[in-house]
Amino acid sequence: MADPSNMFSKLNQQRQESAPEPAPDIPGKPADKTPQKRRGGKRSDPNYKQIGPYLSIDLYRRVKAKAALEGLDISDVAEELFERWVSESAED
Repeated sequence: MADPSNMFSKLNQQRQESAPEPAPDIPGKPADKTPQKRRGGKRSDPNYKQIGPYLSIDLYRRVKAKAALEGLDISDVAEELFERWVSESAED
């Protein structure tokens, strides 16, 4: 049987040899500033915090279905309901 560490070394060497070389920078030509696609949305936004409330399966399914029919994100629905609840509590 072949030595696994030798197999990985060969694979790594082949990968490095076949990797395309990066394009050289051309003086006077601006570097490619193509914006990278941001992933995460609220996940990467420091103004948001993920929470994980427990809901009954029946309620979760109904919320998910209604949000989908209305084209809404469940987190937006939850945020609106929490805002309303907190505002009502502050008025009492």
